Amino acid sequence: MVDGMNEMYKVGYSTLFALGMRFDKFIRHLNHLLGYAKMIEVVDDLRTELTTERIRKLKEYLGTVEFTVHASFIAINIASMNEHIRKAAVKRVKKSIWRTYALEALKCTIHPGYDSVLAVLSPRMPFRQQLKSFREIFDYAERLGVTLCLENLSGREKGLVYKPTHILEIEKILGKKILVTLDVGHAHIAGNEFEFIDALGERIIHMHVHDNFGIHDVHLPIGRGNINWSSLFQRLRNRVGAHTTLIIENYTIEDIIESVEYLRTLLKFYDH
Repeated sequence: MVDGMNEMYKVGYSTLFALGMRFDKFIRHLNHLLGYAKMIEVVDDLRTELTTERIRKLKEYLGTVEFTVHASFIAINIASMNEHIRKAAVKRVKKSIWRTYALEALKCTIHPGYDSVLAVLSPRMPFRQQLKSFREIFDYAERLGVTLCLENLSGREKGLVYKPTHILEIEKILGKKILVTLDVGHAHIAGNEFEFIDALGERIIHMHVHDNFGIHDVHLPIGRGNINWSSLFQRLRNRVGAHTTLIIENYTIEDIIESVEYLRTLLKFYDH
């Protein structure tokens, strides 16, 4: 936790900014950013993919850091109508869950599935495929003791989960409580960030924070878009799970630092 941050939240940053970066350069940037936040969410994709050797190096170089993991999501669709592709997607997500376990990370965020242009031929098939995948993925995480969080999307990218009711429906069918990563930027595009907080409350144990103007998912520094962060954190009080983790998702190091400074001021206010 950064000095001056609210005790209710642990604040960190995502390695989203480093997806195309060489690993040695990536490690140097992580060391630099430790002066701003002591928790890191590693995106298990592209050049920040969590190979066994990279997990060892992260533990060695950053031994006092707490980690979370964002499961692989690039070109992954756990709701694919093509069963071969669905199975491959599930296998890749499971690999991220295993790596979360190996890294001893606090939790792992997964994306839901996506609709298909051919769903017109069988409208409920992507949803059924997604449910099949969730059963496999959640059961696997439970066996490993990994805390899994389902992230909301924005509704603009044909994602199957972008409303609180979507999560509650999945929860009812699966017969298990779903923990949530509330992506505030995605929810703002869908126009339902406050609805998520009211409907899901303590299920929200992890958050992705970045800003936008309610149209495109541009991952601006916090305070640069038109999300009402003050009202959002006021609404969060006494509603979300204890020690909720906040992960800043920006595209550059400079933007991450700007977001940390904004959060430091905002959350310090809510300490009083």
